[in-house]
Amino acid sequence: MNVIKRLFRVWASLGVAGICLLVFAGPKAVGMIMPAKDVYAQIDELKGNNHVKGELYSIMDYYVTYSEDNRETSRVYAVAVLGQQGDDLYIDKIISLEKKAGDFNGAEACADNFIAWWNYEISDDQLMAKTVPVEGTLVKLNKERMDYLTQYLKSCDYTDAEIQEMVVPYAIRETSFGAQFGMTILGLIMAVIGIPGTIVSLVFKSK
Repeated sequence: MNVIKRLFRVWASLGVAGICLLVFAGPKAVGMIMPAKDVYAQIDELKGNNHVKGELYSIMDYYVTYSEDNRETSRVYAVAVLGQQGDDLYIDKIISLEKKAGDFNGAEACADNFIAWWNYEISDDQLMAKTVPVEGTLVKLNKERMDYLTQYLKSCDYTDAEIQEMVVPYAIRETSFGAQFGMTILGLIMAVIGIPGTIVSLVFKSK
């Protein structure tokens, strides 16, 4: 009986872990199968778990940073999507970009270049002098991130109404199809083994 109880716990744990992996990685893996949408050209079409790709040049600044053991581990940047009115460029939409420690330099170089353009220190021709290639999936901004982004944009003198209109409530999370597909397959295997095993264990346990 003790052996059956142990088997039940193991199989149940496998099944639950497998289902969690499928829920977490499955939609993203499906999204990565679809053709990538351009962050700039298709900004109004973007939705959660979309596969996105682009050469980002209009990174503004990071508005929240995360640390662990007194060490910075990641940042979330605001990325401007520009519109054009006549000959003038303006910030039309804001989307976010996650960056991990060790991968800040490119984003920082882009941010420095964009802020220089914003302050009229360089011309429109130099706006794309610094770019960062990104590819990944879109994750929805939680309340904490939305609050930080709102505070940042208010510090840039945008009103609540303007912020509500311009913010795209997603962050680009860089990832590869291989990673998402691997987690999905692992979750499927664990669920296939764990769920039937749990049922068999329950049958034996009831006898």
